[in-house]
Amino acid sequence: MEILYDIIIYPLVQIIEFVFIFTQKTFKETGVSVIAVSGAISLLCLPLYNVAEKWQQVERDTQKKLKPKVDKIKSVFKGDEQYMILSAYYRQNHYHPVYAMRNTFSLLIQIPFFIAAYAYLSHLEALKGTRFLFINDLGAPDALLNFGMGGGGAASINLLPILMTLINIVSGAVYTKGFPFRDKAQLYGMALIFLLLLYNSPSGLVLYWTMNNIFSLIKNIVKKTNHSKSILYNTFIVIAAALDIYIIFVHPGHPFKRFIAVSVITAFLILMLAIKVEKPLLYKLASSINISAAAAGRTSTFINAVVILFLLSGLAAPAALIASSPVEFSFIDPHTSPLPFIAAAMFQSMGFFLFWCPAVYFFFGKRVKIALAFALSILSAGALINMFIFPGDYGFITTTLIFSNIRDLLNPDTALVACNFAVIAAAAVLCAVLLLSKRKIIFYSLQTVIIISLAVFSAGYIIKIQTEFSAVAAAYESAGVPAGNTLNPVYNLSRNGKNVIVVMLDRGISGYVPYIFQEKPELLEEFKDFTWYPNCVSLGGYTLLGVPSLFGGYEYSPLEMQRQDDRLLVEKYNEALLVLPKLFLENGFSVTITDPTQANFSAPPDLRIYDEYDTIHAENLHGRFLTYWQRKHPQTQALSISTLLKNNLIHFSFFKMSPLFFRSIIYDKGDWLTTANFTSGGNALTPLTLDNYTMLDTLPEITSVNDSDVNTYTAMTNDLTHEPAFFQAPQYVPSNNITNKGDSPFAEETHYHANMAALVLLGKWFDYLKQQGVYDNSRIIIVSDHGWYHSTELPNNFTLPNGDSLVMFNPLLMVKDFYTANSIAAESGGDAIGAGANGVGIKTDYTFMSQADVPYLASMGITNATNPFTQRPLFNDKQGGITITSAHKWETSDPRKYKWKIHLGEWLHVRDNIFDPKNWKWGE
Repeated sequence: MEILYDIIIYPLVQIIEFVFIFTQKTFKETGVSVIAVSGAISLLCLPLYNVAEKWQQVERDTQKKLKPKVDKIKSVFKGDEQYMILSAYYRQNHYHPVYAMRNTFSLLIQIPFFIAAYAYLSHLEALKGTRFLFINDLGAPDALLNFGMGGGGAASINLLPILMTLINIVSGAVYTKGFPFRDKAQLYGMALIFLLLLYNSPSGLVLYWTMNNIFSLIKNIVKKTNHSKSILYNTFIVIAAALDIYIIFVHPGHPFKRFIAVSVITAFLILMLAIKVEKPLLYKLASSINISAAAAGRTSTFINAVVILFLLSGLAAPAALIASSPVEFSFIDPHTSPLPFIAAAMFQSMGFFLFWCPAVYFFFGKRVKIALAFALSILSAGALINMFIFPGDYGFITTTLIFSNIRDLLNPDTALVACNFAVIAAAAVLCAVLLLSKRKIIFYSLQTVIIISLAVFSAGYIIKIQTEFSAVAAAYESAGVPAGNTLNPVYNLSRNGKNVIVVMLDRGISGYVPYIFQEKPELLEEFKDFTWYPNCVSLGGYTLLGVPSLFGGYEYSPLEMQRQDDRLLVEKYNEALLVLPKLFLENGFSVTITDPTQANFSAPPDLRIYDEYDTIHAENLHGRFLTYWQRKHPQTQALSISTLLKNNLIHFSFFKMSPLFFRSIIYDKGDWLTTANFTSGGNALTPLTLDNYTMLDTLPEITSVNDSDVNTYTAMTNDLTHEPAFFQAPQYVPSNNITNKGDSPFAEETHYHANMAALVLLGKWFDYLKQQGVYDNSRIIIVSDHGWYHSTELPNNFTLPNGDSLVMFNPLLMVKDFYTANSIAAESGGDAIGAGANGVGIKTDYTFMSQADVPYLASMGITNATNPFTQRPLFNDKQGGITITSAHKWETSDPRKYKWKIHLGEWLHVRDNIFDPKNWKWGE
């Protein structure tokens, strides 16, 4: 059944999902997206319905013609004699009773689309809790009519399914006017069946089917007029033009993506106009194509094209990806071998190209078949060119299908895009020449060679995958280790040297700290040697603006980077990330960097910025430990990597087969145009949240210790505080069933839960460092790049002159120095947070700080603590205050820019106590 679903239903689900996501990103309104899905499916099915209705009309006319004689035979003859005479009569009129099935074509078309819509919309998280017009919750039955009952009870009636049925009946009445009663009864019966099926379904699904019925009613009314084709044509033109105008002048999205969308819609618009103006010429051209000369030639061309597309998307692309590192795709529950992922992509591709394409092809007449054969031939040629000639350089890809370098993906080189387009256009012309000439045998031969080559190519990769997998599985078995249950060390610390560790918790919120230790006083023992700096300001409210100064110091503040307008932003950003690694490397430290935030303006980080420093150990850890952790904690699951791969591997194939300019649309920032990946309803446990949790939870297992005298510098970034969810209190562990959110005043805030979970996990790591004898000789800095506005109820928060909240610019900063032993007594000007069972607490220091002090704090005591690029000493002098920016820059910036677009009103100046509104003012 799963295979049949992948072949028949999955392609339709993908169409529905694409339309839903496109509309949702365009209009930001879930109800409108559901209506758009209904409209798109109705338009796509319109040609199929037209053909089906022609066959149904042929059947009705035939039966009407034969009916008098058939009735007479039935009245005169009985039994076998009646059967034999009817059969002879049918043969004389070239008819067979099985042809009566033609009356059910419209119904047969509806069934798979209904199943696909039901499969997608009935469990769609985006519908849950979403209001639209008079519908309170698109994810639940509408319950629009409520009334009380005896005994204080209440009941409700779902009106939307009833409205859907009434519209369906009216539409059927219009359509079947003048039809036999049997045809009318069939439609009315189906309307009642849909009422029973959908009465208690989510109102979003009922809305979809109601709109289907409305579109059907409009279609039936229009078809009764004498200008149905003209009305339909003009409707297409108006919708396309309206979309173009909206996207160009209203939609606030990314310019490049808007350009792509407008280009596609405009191309459709031009095609529609061309068909209208040059209709006779197009028919003449279609009739002249050689493949129309013989059905066998035309069909052979079409079949070869769809087989090529099937082999590319279902076998070649996924097999090549997995063959690049079979072990990474192995031992992913519930599978051990990666071959089932290829099988899933193969069946899904089979549905697209070997089931639905031929089904549509053989459903239509000669002219449509000619057009389909020609179009699929060009499409297959373009897919081959894109995959093998223009593969793109997007760095490595994780098992969750996230690229390490998306700079070229988001901003492809214009010359390369033009070249890509030119080669595809040349291939299309070549296909046309061969198919229109007497040398079409050359085209058939080329198709055959390509099919054989792709089959061999795919088989070779599959053999390679199985061979490497078998070798690794055998090695695990001989070592007595359960496959996939080991981790390799990432961080290496020294017992006899000194260790400097910087942990950046993206969007960590400082104001939660006292409440966290108040709720979990046992954490005080693990953090007793730390000093918390609450009076800390971020130089920018978003990561791109806060990270450069965090790792590079005040020379990389937003203001200073703006002043250096002779250098590209990406160069300055990368240099900031390299300041501390290069500084410590030059001072004899062993350097380890993991997940450097948006290195090279890429997410995931582009580690090539470290290529010239051979001894810097840099890794991206996202996705590395999720499967391992879930195997150890099977009771806690987000969307599994196995499910993610089965959903997205076919999308990766389409990505590779697409032109360069279209790939960023399909990649969709790693969501691959699917709502199944990271849709959480806002608070649920997502793979991204769990991935970051596992990166902290496995720290003891991926940290090794040595007895050398070599000092070490380690910098890690973790996004658990950036991807919040509710965790199960009091341990604050991931759970799919949260029953206890704790007793903090912020228990209903996911950001509080994420900050608590992060500190709990770091505390466990600190216990491990103590056990291994590498805690006292370590300087540890826990810092965030900025705060977040969700915590507006925190004390001391107020509105800044620009309208933002202070908490947005109040990052977390906690520091433990070498061989520090704090007591509950604080230094002058400070106090302490709580006291544990041993009478120890967290020292609080109200010194005016910022995240740009981290390089100075990390390098204190280093002989040559200077910026290795500018040779200027690292400093922390903030006398006179700090200039910060409130600009909203959260997406990866264009690497070709020299400055951020920061308006004059987006600069703020603060001094001394950030919690005093008098210390804030506009300007630089």
